Amino acid sequence: MSGRVFGSRRTLHGKLVAVPLVGYPGALLGYVVHAGAPERFWLDFAIAMNCVGVLGAFAAALAGTAGLRKRVPDAGPARNVAVGHALLNVFAFVLFTVNLGVYAGRWGDGAGAGASAGVTLSALGLAAAFGAFGMGRSLVTDHNVAAGVDRGLDGGVDGVLDGSR
Repeated sequence: MSGRVFGSRRTLHGKLVAVPLVGYPGALLGYVVHAGAPERFWLDFAIAMNCVGVLGAFAAALAGTAGLRKRVPDAGPARNVAVGHALLNVFAFVLFTVNLGVYAGRWGDGAGAGASAGVTLSALGLAAAFGAFGMGRSLVTDHNVAAGVDRGLDGGVDGVLDGSR
């Protein structure tokens, strides 16, 4: 799952992270607009984007877990950043999953539904997701993780992953 896709230099995880980074802000936008103009369309839009974000985050997490095991050394600064990245992503995933649980039953019938919980949970989740995005970017740019290096069969690392350039 962590392999290259379609001959690209980016890993599968690197491609899948785009899905929650579109779904999560879309959900927040939908909840905010619904709070100001409580029409069914905007709540349905927010629920749909929330669902897209959660499903995309789950797929990205599976690929990211495989990449963590394959491309990040067992100790050192890259591992610390990778674990922080994963924890922030799990926090965002939980917030958006709870949000989805709160609102999914209101699909198609949300004209009178309030959106304050949706706005709050989405804003917190989006902040965590953007923090995780920054840490993930640091893994690639500062620690050279996922830059075409893999752990060998003997557990050693083929390439530079210790942050030196």
